[in-house]
Amino acid sequence: MPNPPKVKAKLVQDNARNYRDAVAGTVSAARLAFNTSEPGANGITSTKQMHNDIHAPLIAAATTAATADDAYRELSARVPLGESWPGQQVLDQEMKRLTHTIRMAAFNTAVTFAREIHTNTGFQRADRDAHNLVRQILKQPGDIDSTQPGILISTLNPMPTQRGTAAVSELCTSLTETQTRYPGTDLILRYAIKEHF
Repeated sequence: MPNPPKVKAKLVQDNARNYRDAVAGTVSAARLAFNTSEPGANGITSTKQMHNDIHAPLIAAATTAATADDAYRELSARVPLGESWPGQQVLDQEMKRLTHTIRMAAFNTAVTFAREIHTNTGFQRADRDAHNLVRQILKQPGDIDSTQPGILISTLNPMPTQRGTAAVSELCTSLTETQTRYPGTDLILRYAIKEHF
C-alpha cells in the first residue's frame, strides 16, 4: 500500500520548496535595493558581512528544503499493509472472488423475487414496494421441513401486514409450481407462508 509517512513527507517537501522560492524572491528584491545607489551618491559600500546578512534567510530556507528532499527520497513509496496498519490484511484473490460471487447471487435473487412479485402476485404498488417486500422476505424467520419423502418445504412466518402475507402466499404458490429441485439432492422445493391467527 502507499506509505503514509511518504505522503506527509511530500507535503513537508512542497512547503519547504515553496518557502525557499518565496524567500529567494525577497532576497533578490533586497539585493537589488542594496545595489542601487541613492541619486547623487558617489558609490555603494558593500562588505562581505552585508552580503551574508542579505543571503542568510535564503541559505537557511535552501538548507531546510534540501533536508526535506533527502527525507522524502529516503522513504519507500509503498510498504506492506501489516507494517503500516498492524493487524490488517489484504484478502486474497480467491476470497475476493467468493465474496463478489455471493453478492452477485444475492442481488440476482432479490431482483428475481421482485420481478416475480410484480408479475405473479396481486401485490398493490409492486412497482414501488416490491424490493421492500423482498427485503422483508429474506429477513423473515420460518421453518424447513424435510420429513416428507422427496420434498423440502420452506414455510415463512406471517409478514407484518396482511397484504404482505397475501402477496408472499401467491409468490410461494408461483415458486412451488416451478418444481425446482434443491441443488445436489432429489428433493423438490415447496414454499408456503403461515397465515395470521
